[in-house]
Amino acid sequence: MGASGPPRVQNPPDSRPLVVFDGDCGFCRFWIERWKSVSGGHLDYAPYQEVATRFPEIDVDEFRRAVQLVLPSGEVFAAAHAVVRALAEIPGKGHWLTLYRVPGVRPLVELAYRLTAANRGLASRFTRVLWGGVAAKPTYRRASAVFLRLLALSYLAAFVSLWVQVDGLIGPRGILPADRFLEWVRGQTGVGRYWLVPTLAWLSPGTGMLHVLCGAGAASSIAVLLGIAPTLGLFLAWVFYLSLSSVGQIFLGYQWDALLLETGLLAIFLSPPAWRLKFSSLCLPSETTRRLLLWLLFRLMFSSGVVKLGSGDPAWRSLTALRYHYETQPLPTWLAWFFHQ
Repeated sequence: MGASGPPRVQNPPDSRPLVVFDGDCGFCRFWIERWKSVSGGHLDYAPYQEVATRFPEIDVDEFRRAVQLVLPSGEVFAAAHAVVRALAEIPGKGHWLTLYRVPGVRPLVELAYRLTAANRGLASRFTRVLWGGVAAKPTYRRASAVFLRLLALSYLAAFVSLWVQVDGLIGPRGILPADRFLEWVRGQTGVGRYWLVPTLAWLSPGTGMLHVLCGAGAASSIAVLLGIAPTLGLFLAWVFYLSLSSVGQIFLGYQWDALLLETGLLAIFLSPPAWRLKFSSLCLPSETTRRLLLWLLFRLMFSSGVVKLGSGDPAWRSLTALRYHYETQPLPTWLAWFFHQ
């Protein structure tokens, strides 16, 4: 299991690199199944119990101690070097081999591999605690479908709650009329107003348009909630809510409005481009979009925490603010009393 690999083999695989592992090791079998779901058709796998006779140049003890990677060229890599070299065969994973070659990294990675290999039982239990009993890489199909429906429900609540108040808030006789706001923007800017204040209300800033935006947004949300044309529905819901937020002024200028818009925009690219909200093996949730949503969640939680701790309020600094928060928060729900208790 040292850093030096076994000699070249005379009978290498024909096309794809071959990962040879210990078929009697449950920890190895688990991660090989995981790798299969990640590597696709770029690597082949076989337990050494089946192919050891094909590679007499590699001692059987080497097979038992560490995973081996045999390339079509006949080159052989062992242990951690085999792992990172195998990753380099998968498109988009070559950076792991680059990192491995950074001075000082290789000894640490090889040490970690040796410790793991020497304690496979413990490593197997630890793996199952973190990853569960399913080895395959998660597809996030169900989670994405649930997330999109919950987002549609949030959209629906936002549109309906605004719909019943829109006349009094931003209607022609409301507190901050949208038509007067747009008239002021028109007088201050040129063509750039359409970019500065993106809203369909430019077509008609009256009561009728405001009700159309609320109603159409609610209808789009219901369609996504029912799983009908999710991508189109999410796009329309985002356009309608952006249109309302742009003229809502202080009434739609809060953190949750910006959060709904940013989340809604990313969700358009997460949804399946089909007429039904159903992910399949040929149409999986976008990995890039999923990571952007996680980044959005991190920014939300981190920024919220930094603002509270940086405010100087001793209740947040001493981590006692939740003794008062549920009782004093703005717009508390009926559940606030129970949480306060």
